[in-house]
Amino acid sequence: MFKADNLYVTASTSGKMTKKLYLEWSEKVLFPHMEERCIFLADSWKTFTDQDSLIELKPEEPEYEKLTIRPKVTGQIQPLDVLCFRMYKGCFKKISDCPSLQGPSLFPSLL
Repeated sequence: MFKADNLYVTASTSGKMTKKLYLEWSEKVLFPHMEERCIFLADSWKTFTDQDSLIELKPEEPEYEKLTIRPKVTGQIQPLDVLCFRMYKGCFKKISDCPSLQGPSLFPSLL
């Protein structure tokens, strides 16, 4: 199997960034690749708010500053959220809402 040196892959059971994964990513990916100064732009996901745990892992050098995007704004400023994922999410919601709106008679074999 091909293994890329510049790719870090991990997973979570929930599919969301957990505090453990955030700290692991920071230690293995972010900090080793920082140069003189780094600004980390994070969304307002609760996992990113715990700076104390992150500071314990951070090396002395380089400089590091974390900026947080205000809640409910991420989707408006990230191009893929605005153009691609919004349409995908809308289509997926229509498809997933269909069985609940049609009632159990739509899929009688699932009863």
